[in-house]
Amino acid sequence: MDVLAREDLPFPQSLPEFQRIFPDDTACAAYLESA
Repeated sequence: MDVLAREDLPFPQSLPEFQRIFPDDTACAAYLESA
């Protein structure tokens, strides 16, 4: 699966964007569950 090809799942392109999308473990887990 190419995560960059999925428009329904935003993928961070920088560290600040990563920190905004995944502020905590719960946000990370929710993202992984929806993948």
